[in-house]
Formats: sequence, C-alpha cells, structure tokens
Amino acid sequence: MYKRRLLLLVVFTSLLFANCMTDPSSEENEILNQDTLLDSPIDTVNNSVLVVKAKFLEFELNDASHYIFKDTAGNVWDFGGCEEKDYEFAMELQSEKQNEENQGWKTNPDLKNKWFEIKYSYRNQPKYQDGPVMKVPIILQVELSE
Repeated sequence: MYKRRLLLLVVFTSLLFANCMTDPSSEENEILNQDTLLDSPIDTVNNSVLVVKAKFLEFELNDASHYIFKDTAGNVWDFGGCEEKDYEFAMELQSEKQNEENQGWKTNPDLKNKWFEIKYSYRNQPKYQDGPVMKVPIILQVELSE
C-alpha cells in the first residue's frame, strides 16, 4: 500500500511539473525570442534619457499601447507609451469603423515609415494591462529626421 501511494505521488508530481513548464516553441515565446525584437538594457538604465534614430512602423492597441519603430540597425523597438504631443502616431477611428480588433485606433498613415530621433526613458509600469510591472521604454520626445 505504501509503495502504491509513493508511486501515485511521483506520477502526480511529475504531471504537475510538466504542466507548469513553458513550451519554448509556443507562439508567445516565439515572439519573445525574435532576433529583431530589442529587449531593454534595463541593468544599464538608471532614469537617464536615451536616444535612438528609428523609422515609425505602426501603432497597436492590444494588451497595452505599442508604438513600433525600427532603428538603423534593423532592431524593432516596442515603446509602451508616448508623452510626445507634437506628433500623433495613433489616430482614433470613427465609431462605425471601430471594432474589437482595432479597439478604435489605427496607425497615422502620414507618419508611417518616417524617420525620427527619439528621446526615451524607462519607467516601471505594467508591461500589459494586467501584466507584470517592468521597466518599459517610454517615448519622451521625437524630432522628425528625414
């Protein structure tokens, strides 16, 4: 009887650990492992203002705001916020064009594929609406750089 309970405990524990492990080939991990997605160098950032020259690709409002840019080296930047007031990277859609997929917003076509010098910093905030608090890159200022 003791051996049977021990065997059940081992099997149950193994199943529990197997369910807790992430699948490295899952879609979410695939996105995080993309070579072109630039992770923030958080250990080297201490509330300083940094600068990058990058081309505006798109704005997405999914789990949070995403201002997507690509720098001169081909790295993709995903800024989690924008304090710039002179440029509107996101445009609100008319009510009849709003749906769950676009959540009422679209990329400003006048700014798409234009190059900017971006001043940014990192802020502790939720990476997603209900996600973990992390250091997220936030656009402070932009200057058109054609």
